[in-house]
Amino acid sequence: MQVQRFSVISIVILMRESVSHLHHRCYRFLSIMLLGLHSLYIQIEQFGTIILA
Repeated sequence: MQVQRFSVISIVILMRESVSHLHHRCYRFLSIMLLGLHSLYIQIEQFGTIILA
């Protein structure tokens, strides 16, 4: 009974760790994507002003 309880607790801890890790990775991926879109938008804006000028 004690061993089973311990394994359940360890599984829960592992799940929590993996979820937080995944969340961190997703957040990093989203921030990188946002930065890329932002720089792309700036480049398009500059290109547009060059064409219009």
